[in-house]
Amino acid sequence: MSGDVTTFQSQATGFSFRMFKKVEVNLGGSFFRNNGRGSVTTIFPGNSRETRVVVLLHELGHLVKNSSKQWVLPDDGDSNALSLANTDKVITVCRQEIDSLSKVSVAEELEMILPSKLAEATPR
Repeated sequence: MSGDVTTFQSQATGFSFRMFKKVEVNLGGSFFRNNGRGSVTTIFPGNSRETRVVVLLHELGHLVKNSSKQWVLPDDGDSNALSLANTDKVITVCRQEIDSLSKVSVAEELEMILPSKLAEATPR
């Protein structure tokens, strides 16, 4: 994430988050590859649903403020140790939900999404 930052806040709830002008996914990293280099975690293999969810939750943690008005995850761009600690925090907090991803096949996942989309697209 880089570039200009825009911050949004709900007047009703106080929920606050920020968005960066530019967001990129590392094509050589564990989001797309299982090459053993630069993996975000040793718990889940690279190029898996679990790792992709961990990566996305980690990055979302940098965008959202908690009730104490602090970023859920502190900025870690200059510190590999802090990045790994942030990733461990994501896994610790979300482990049950992340583990449940392997219990749903791709076909089952598509069935959950597609019937409603097909119904919407079907002319009446």
